[in-house]
Amino acid sequence: MLKLALPLFALLTYNEWFLRTFEKQAIYPFNGTRVLPIDAGELRLSEMVLDTPDGESLILWVAPSTKTEPTILYFPGNAGNLATRTKRFSHFLDMGYGVVALGYRGSSGSSGSPSEDTLSADALLVFDAMSGLIGSPVGPVILYGESLGTAVAAKTAAARNAHAIVLEAPFTSIPDLAKTQYPDIDLSKTLTQIWDTASRIGAVEEPLLILHGTNDDLVPFEQGKAVYRLAGSANKWIHPIEGGGHSGVWTAGAMSALYNFLDQL
Repeated sequence: MLKLALPLFALLTYNEWFLRTFEKQAIYPFNGTRVLPIDAGELRLSEMVLDTPDGESLILWVAPSTKTEPTILYFPGNAGNLATRTKRFSHFLDMGYGVVALGYRGSSGSSGSPSEDTLSADALLVFDAMSGLIGSPVGPVILYGESLGTAVAAKTAAARNAHAIVLEAPFTSIPDLAKTQYPDIDLSKTLTQIWDTASRIGAVEEPLLILHGTNDDLVPFEQGKAVYRLAGSANKWIHPIEGGGHSGVWTAGAMSALYNFLDQL
């Protein structure tokens, strides 16, 4: 979920206190609860801890792929934690795909404070450490971003060469999202967390799949279509989830489209 849930008085108070406090609380309302994969019901996943250059510790859930399948580097949305996505990871493992799922700073037991700069650096750190995390030479890497994670995935794809990228409910930028959710208040000059996927997705040439609910009231389907149009990928697909909302994308139809996409790579 990516709802910029700001108190009204914060929206009306453009000052340094708002910038430093409520903006990040709105964009990064993470659940910091640390849950081991075994306690979430998935014995095939292991928890790993990756130390960052600035002294923080990132929680990762990791499982290797079969010898023939890629590994999915998963960037979650801003609601819940890694444990709330266990069923998704189990689906990937059932299909033979490996999983490396990042617990952002402040989420899932990871230390540190989230921001666009720190999350972007952490995503690249994890991408570059994939072989060590898996414990063997890593094969093709699929970047999968969900909601907020779509911006992380797109930014990573613009800086690294992945095998493909999947974006679930992508948005063009945080200012665009704020304009949609709060049309009567101009936050464009106030926001410091931008996540401008629209300006980066043109540099992404990997095969791309977008999954988006047509009735998404948090990230409008129009923004998903805009990301699709702007993408530099020669091979790109958008799969509308008819009648789907922001949290209703993970359907049988979406899974079928996803695995068909991955099978064609």
